[in-house]
Amino acid sequence: MCIRDSAVVLLGLERVKNLVLSVEIFSMFEPEELSGSIIAGLWRHSMFCSSLAHRIAEKERLPQDSINETGTAAFLHDIGKLIMARETPDRYRKVPALAEEEIIPVYLAEERIFGFNHAQVGGFLLTAWKLPDPIIEAVAFHHVPDLVEDTSISPLAIVHVTNYLEHQRMNEAVDPTVVELNLGYIRSVGIDSKLEAWQELVTTQTLY
Repeated sequence: MCIRDSAVVLLGLERVKNLVLSVEIFSMFEPEELSGSIIAGLWRHSMFCSSLAHRIAEKERLPQDSINETGTAAFLHDIGKLIMARETPDRYRKVPALAEEEIIPVYLAEERIFGFNHAQVGGFLLTAWKLPDPIIEAVAFHHVPDLVEDTSISPLAIVHVTNYLEHQRMNEAVDPTVVELNLGYIRSVGIDSKLEAWQELVTTQTLY
């Protein structure tokens, strides 16, 4: 059995397809184009988020399609940052400075400077590429999940929490300019009682 076939057996065909898609999207952006920007650790952050989100979705026994979509959405949730940093690098470098100065999340600093944020850019891109709606929704609203009228444990809900937990793992959650958890939303979805169990997965997390 070749390595490719082994991967399909181990991970499942749909998950492999989603992983390939995600890597292809990231490969569109050359690393040197992003040097010196806040995107330096984005690849690793995205990989860990995807792995953690996939495990959470499995733990919650979501349908297999939703599990795959959750992992893909988590990998692509910050794809808009790559686009904004590549297209307007000088302007985008002002974002972290403004976030720190005003003590606001990065996505709000983006809105101040650009009039839109990376989540909206990512959602627009993935809509143009006709990705499944749950992936688009999770990417577009991962900072403002309460704007979506859905009280289920969805890819959006898991990506929102996963992003927070992964930043927390990197000791960044205390910084309000990095990421914030929407407590009202997670209570409305009914996952506030699950946070501790989900957080325990972080300690044993590995990449795919």
